[in-house]
Amino acid sequence: MIELSVTGGRTFSSDWAAARAIPKEQLPPLTPEERATAAQLRVPEEEYARSAFAESKTQDKLLQKAERLARLLLEMLKSRNYPGTVQRVLLDTLDGKYEVEFRNGGTFEARIDEGLVDEILESGSSDAERRLSRILDLVLEKRVA
Repeated sequence: MIELSVTGGRTFSSDWAAARAIPKEQLPPLTPEERATAAQLRVPEEEYARSAFAESKTQDKLLQKAERLARLLLEMLKSRNYPGTVQRVLLDTLDGKYEVEFRNGGTFEARIDEGLVDEILESGSSDAERRLSRILDLVLEKRVA
């Protein structure tokens, strides 16, 4: 099973719009810890709940994007008859990079630009896919050498 995670904070504008549009009664209830944080920050609980709702929606989308990258990398490994696998994909939103951990006996990592992945996943850029393939080749060469 591939470990997927996202660090850092980001919220898509569409998720903020959805959070603002949702009726107050449909917002997920805050945990006691979230209530305490809202009080400490002097943010109204409803606004804090809207923020948490928007962040959660974006987090889900970013995790889905990380999963799509993992599947793409697994396909690339398979096409190379490489016996290893993808162990972990972490998206660092502050750096705009994916940290990918591969396993084949030991572990090794690659950092992949989020923009490159977006080009592939959002527009199907064959040039971006070639660049990702080249990155994978370089990572595998280092591992084998």
